[in-house]
Amino acid sequence: MKDGGRTRTDPGHDRGFGRALALALVIVLVGWFLASRSTLFDRDEPRFAQASVEMYEHGDWMVPTFDGELRADKPILVYWLMAQPMRLFGASAFTARLGSPVYLGLAALFLFAAARRLYGERAGLLAMGLLAVSPLAMLEGTIATTDALLLACITAATAIVVHAALDGVRVRHVVGLALALGAALLAKGPVGLAIPLLSALTAAWLARGTGTFDRRFAAGVAIATLAGVAAFLAWAVPANDATGGEFARRGIGHHVVARMSTPLESHGGNFFLSLPFYVPVVVFGFLPGMALLPAALSATFGRRLGGRRGRALILAWILPGFVLMSVVSTKLPHYVLPIWPGLALACAALVEAHERGETNERDRRWLSRGAWFLSVPAAILVVGLAASPWLVKLDGAAAPAFALAALLAATTFASVREHRRGRARAAAWTWIGGSAVAWIVGLTLAMPVVERTKVAPAIAAAIRARVPADVPVARWKFVEPSLDFYLNRPPVRDFETQAEFEAWALDASPAVLVIDRARLESSRAVLAPERYVEFASAHGFNLSKGKPLELVALARGVPSIAAPNPSPSPGSADRAPTSGEVQAAPPR
Repeated sequence: MKDGGRTRTDPGHDRGFGRALALALVIVLVGWFLASRSTLFDRDEPRFAQASVEMYEHGDWMVPTFDGELRADKPILVYWLMAQPMRLFGASAFTARLGSPVYLGLAALFLFAAARRLYGERAGLLAMGLLAVSPLAMLEGTIATTDALLLACITAATAIVVHAALDGVRVRHVVGLALALGAALLAKGPVGLAIPLLSALTAAWLARGTGTFDRRFAAGVAIATLAGVAAFLAWAVPANDATGGEFARRGIGHHVVARMSTPLESHGGNFFLSLPFYVPVVVFGFLPGMALLPAALSATFGRRLGGRRGRALILAWILPGFVLMSVVSTKLPHYVLPIWPGLALACAALVEAHERGETNERDRRWLSRGAWFLSVPAAILVVGLAASPWLVKLDGAAAPAFALAALLAATTFASVREHRRGRARAAAWTWIGGSAVAWIVGLTLAMPVVERTKVAPAIAAAIRARVPADVPVARWKFVEPSLDFYLNRPPVRDFETQAEFEAWALDASPAVLVIDRARLESSRAVLAPERYVEFASAHGFNLSKGKPLELVALARGVPSIAAPNPSPSPGSADRAPTSGEVQAAPPR
């Protein structure tokens, strides 16, 4: 074996990707199944989805918009990719999410390529499994956001760096790295370039003196970087010109620079107190690997895992992203998702080293303690799931919560038992298989309950059914973007001030207003019942704010709604949904 990777003549190095392809396909299929179980969750999902709909409806493939206004939160790639299945098969939660499980499957496949090159096929497959069933990766791999796409791009870039470092830089590496970096930039902007480059620089520094990261390697990375940046600028410059420089001011100035220096939208806090924020994120978000991760870190820092080059590549995959996101003021759990493949690689490498007798007594002690590192957070998760029906008070939530808690408890028990018997690989696969079943069964049971809490799709369905398409819709103090997506109408109007709302309310032109019940009662001075007819309401739970909500739809001067209709008969074609109900087969 070479330092930091298996040689190509090593009999343990299986060239075939058959098992990895099969596992990646399973990851995609399971992701599609989970993605089909619910409507979109506020707030990020419907913003991405609606912006993609507006892109293909308006034919503007250069600048994304939401409700007709510039959306500069992310670059263009995710909207291009999300728009295609919605354009072909119709706009829905599933078509909006269709790409995310594919990106997670690709990330797992790229991880396999790196892990197999370093430690062999079995390590690659185990790393794939650990990545796929980790709660954070599974979540991001089934929702309509850009994070699974970014994960695939950064994992591809890092895997190429691994191969280039161990095999010598080839033209294919430069081309592949350029494509990966360009896609990462187009997916999420500067962070898509910063993390892979910091990883490459960290690996070169840690492996200095080995002759691996030589001038040829540096030149290849530099050329790939310039090509990736050029691909990004080929879109960014015209897009910025088309918006009069607003894309750069908001996309870079606000969503990059401001997020680094200021905790935006309350996502963060005191700089020093928030530095450990991502420690519990790793513990719970990478739960399947917690039985192995302490020993893996012990062996890696102790220079017993993969030789100097292998150690450099593993640490370079983990440390730069973790440190960078820890010092950024705005903090969200998914910001550190790109280090998950590195964590999975370290865990799989630890299992290989342990089975070959390459670990020392210190590593074995940490491996033994790994049972506690897994069982304690798993127990907290199980207890939290079992108690959740009483904490959020959702009717019907007890059965799915108990089922998921019981399955995770059984999986934890079986995995810890194998781990204590010294069978680390069997323990890891037990958790991978058991937790996958637990998430599938638990979420299948839970999603219908959660769907009943969503009020925006129900209100949107009632408006579509009873209000002509040319009647404008406004809302007051209800900003959840799922209403825009499921309404499928011209832009919904929001009001900046109380005075602006009251001036609109005194108008006589036909219109619809969406407002929550409590605010309606306090606004009766301008929303008199003789002028504003309540024709739909929905009781539910605002998941993004964590509180109960009753949403009401009022019509003003709409001929099709001449009188109140508080209690429509069951089965009526235009009945108003109640209790957060979503009408059958909505267009979206």
